[in-house]
Amino acid sequence: MSAVVESVGSTSELQGSRVAHFCGRSNRWVWRGPPAFKLDPPCLPEADPEQASLFSPAGAPMDDWLDALAVRDRVDALLAAARVPGSHRRGYAEHLCDGVLIDPGLVLWLGTPGRLRRWRDRIDALGAESGALVAVRDRARALLDYAMAMRNWPRAALLALQRQRPSGRAFDVTMFPPLPQRLGELRHTLLPLAMRTRALLYAAFANPTRIEHGAGYCLVEVLGAFRLNFDWQRRFITVSQRHVSDYECVRYAQADLLAPLPSDDWCLPFACRLRQDLRTALGWAWAHEDIEGPAFTWLTEVVKQIARQSCLIDHVRAHIREAYPTDRRVLHDLRTCTIGLWRGRGVRSGRYIWAWRHADLLRQRAGEAPRLAPLWGFAVSLKLIGVRDDFHVLRQRLAEYGVTTAGWRLLCRGSRAVYRPFNGMGTNPQQTWENLIAYVCLLQRAQATEPMPACFVRALFARHWYAETPDVAALPLGLVRGAIAQIRRTLPLGELDAFLEHELTPVLGWIARTHPVFDSNQQRAPWRWFHARYLAWCENKRRTVLKVDWAHGIDGLRWRGFDVVPLRDSTTLWQEGECMRTCLHTYVEACASRAYIIYSIRAGNRLRPVAHIGLHLLADGTGRLDQVKGFANSTVEPALLEFAKRLARCRHVG
Repeated sequence: MSAVVESVGSTSELQGSRVAHFCGRSNRWVWRGPPAFKLDPPCLPEADPEQASLFSPAGAPMDDWLDALAVRDRVDALLAAARVPGSHRRGYAEHLCDGVLIDPGLVLWLGTPGRLRRWRDRIDALGAESGALVAVRDRARALLDYAMAMRNWPRAALLALQRQRPSGRAFDVTMFPPLPQRLGELRHTLLPLAMRTRALLYAAFANPTRIEHGAGYCLVEVLGAFRLNFDWQRRFITVSQRHVSDYECVRYAQADLLAPLPSDDWCLPFACRLRQDLRTALGWAWAHEDIEGPAFTWLTEVVKQIARQSCLIDHVRAHIREAYPTDRRVLHDLRTCTIGLWRGRGVRSGRYIWAWRHADLLRQRAGEAPRLAPLWGFAVSLKLIGVRDDFHVLRQRLAEYGVTTAGWRLLCRGSRAVYRPFNGMGTNPQQTWENLIAYVCLLQRAQATEPMPACFVRALFARHWYAETPDVAALPLGLVRGAIAQIRRTLPLGELDAFLEHELTPVLGWIARTHPVFDSNQQRAPWRWFHARYLAWCENKRRTVLKVDWAHGIDGLRWRGFDVVPLRDSTTLWQEGECMRTCLHTYVEACASRAYIIYSIRAGNRLRPVAHIGLHLLADGTGRLDQVKGFANSTVEPALLEFAKRLARCRHVG
């Protein structure tokens, strides 16, 4: 763990010497130009307290530029002995001598085991007579750790590093976002800064976490942008985010412990590290508000785009997941006492803290009755019972809702199988609880010894058109048993979905809308009797609908083998709306007043239409597209949508 902390510290130390080297190079340039009577020694810029950064100016102490040349000669000899290629030596030398951020593409060469051993031997043989050589040695060791970390990078990261142009080995700058309008003249300054941002970002990805342990606490720092403090004594987690100067605590923060970094919010504090470098690069243009703000915004977008295209976020999440000091036993007990399985989802910090504080109770409930523990946890989350109430209190609470001894035994035998169909059906926990109670009551009426098929249960509690969900507990038992028999028999491919969508759901919608009363014999009727009653009701309803005709619409349209037919009477409008599970009958008045027109897309060998196109008619006879919907208001293919847009521009006269 100390190696990670040393790596972060050495990187921050190396950033400032880049400015000193820049000043040194400028002095040498003055000395080689016209004669100068006075040479100023290299000096570091004054620290700016307003723009404090992790990489503050702190270069190696070199009083004379001749000492810098001597150090560079020693480094050149080191690189030659380590057999560094000529194309890489300049980048390595600038990094070791002046602390310039090295391109990760050059570090790939150092990642092989043989080169790492040779590099380590040369570092150990390097003398450290002066402070500058000590800094060089530390940088070389940090570079060694950096190369070893790159060996464990995912393949997507290595491919992103190798996306370089064949000539000049320069990174493809076309991946950066375009510069704002006022910053075009500063592109020669901003593009190298974006390259430095890329190198800095990859360096942070190589060591994504910084962990610090203490007495009763653990501190995890992520990418230098987020910090999580785990207090083991109080059993509490605090989240802080880095700003320009320091970390600030985020009140009511919710940290996803299994999938951190859910958004790009970390890019802004990460880009703040380079604000001082941006100020130095812009120079005189920094004082202009219309340049400072867009430049920093563009730099933040560079960080986001590099992180997005490098595909390293998943790799960082895996490292952070391993670094978080979460108790896996607590997570296991929390999942055991929760109805949702949470597959592929994380645990919020508030929920984890709650489970952390009640770990003993959760473990006790999971040990007493592992099959009833999820239902107990669900009732606790809804505050129907207290966290210290046992299963006897839960049974008394269920008895108040009508759950008998038979229903309780069914829950004890297969609790997860009973509530599994309700996972993902809605976001309202109270509605899920009411549906679960109604389902158990239906099982009690049917004297079932095992749960019903999951697809049948989801169809029972889905929202039906024209009405709310019917009273499931009062459904005829013959309908329930007949539908289950239809589902469990051997069906061809796609026949099950057709039965649920075109037979079961319409019958349930008919019962929810009309509320028919069934006698004792009809309660035990087979499935085909209920379906026949629904078809008879549809035919009777179609005959009783007040027929209203209109004449506008275009005849004889065809599109890709489909017939496009305008609907011109209220009877056909109701019939096709019932067949397609849509509310077409509500547009009768608009169509009769020539303000709306509906076209039906029909296939030659199908009784049910494919989709419907709705257009608002304008004064000149043309239309404006309103909607294109398929079965049950589902979306349609883009080609049909484009055809509807062209159809709207036509004149829809009679």
